[in-house]
Amino acid sequence: MWCYMIDVALLSYDANKLSRGNDKFCISENYAGQCEDDENPACSQSCKDESRSGGNCGPFKGAIKVCYCDGCPGTTVATSRQTTRRPFSRTTVGSTMSPLLEEVLQRSFDQQKPVFLMKEISPETCTNLDTDSCEIYKKKDHSNNCESALFAYCSPRASNFETTYFFRKVGRLNAGHGLGLNLGGERSFTKKMFEPIADILISLDVYDFPHFSTSLFSAASVKLAILQELGIYNCQSIEIQRDDFLAFPSLRVLKFYGKSTIASIEENAFDSLMYLRHITFEEGFNTLSELSPELRNHLSLLHCSPNYKWLRDWLQLRPYLLTPIEDGEVISAGGLTSSKVLKENIFVPVDCASSKLIAENTDGPFSSAMNM
Repeated sequence: MWCYMIDVALLSYDANKLSRGNDKFCISENYAGQCEDDENPACSQSCKDESRSGGNCGPFKGAIKVCYCDGCPGTTVATSRQTTRRPFSRTTVGSTMSPLLEEVLQRSFDQQKPVFLMKEISPETCTNLDTDSCEIYKKKDHSNNCESALFAYCSPRASNFETTYFFRKVGRLNAGHGLGLNLGGERSFTKKMFEPIADILISLDVYDFPHFSTSLFSAASVKLAILQELGIYNCQSIEIQRDDFLAFPSLRVLKFYGKSTIASIEENAFDSLMYLRHITFEEGFNTLSELSPELRNHLSLLHCSPNYKWLRDWLQLRPYLLTPIEDGEVISAGGLTSSKVLKENIFVPVDCASSKLIAENTDGPFSSAMNM
């Protein structure tokens, strides 16, 4: 979701990845659990913490109530004495929704949300966080001198020592701002490295890491309990093992993008992701010209190989994972919100019977062997 342009010393972000909090997401992400009373100060405060107005309890489904904020187009704000059913991210919850998606949404609403205090950070303090190869990105659309969420990066030139030092400086702010982080280059991970930012890290993108393996986190006993988005950008021959995602128990968005390719996924590797709402498998590839050997292997493996029928069956039961999402639909926490994802940026439709592999119907299913 962040677009990278790697220069000698600077990483440029695309504002369409994660942006500052907006008013397009109805249900408060900061409010933990059900919302029992129509007049609920805690619900109102949760909306204020997310820079929204309103704050009333309203029905989600059946007897379940959640905390609603103002700001969703086409909806009515719940009042203190009269409530109106509100849609989840502009989509009315009804009998046609996938039962598996309903379970994911319910778990998400029941999950206790992290608290972000959003204390003031002076521009001087914000600037002083920077090191030689790690910085707080200060473009107004992102962090605006640390006024809202923090958007940071460490370039491939940053050593593990410098990266750990930078994370400590950010953690010592103790300001309670959500953090979106881009971490570049081939490197090792340690529990000590991530500890200072583990309680604010909402989004992590690993980029330019050849032969990246998600097991690097679990092998180092790294646990990022509130991480909601993991992006793997421009990483080739990625390896994924069954228990790797136990390090990210709250993950909602998983993206393999920027021409990333996968070498292997162990069966049932995604089963631990109880809150998962979206996966991007292929983004950034030019499929109009001859496919590179690496991309061809990636597409053949995931979309056509009998050894990965389990993956296609798993996706067939969860079509919502491969559908477009709107701004703020999946993530809204600590000043960060998820961005809109278009269908053409989620996966490459594959025709397994064609020597070209790429399906003629660009709006087709993940695999010709599936009915999606």
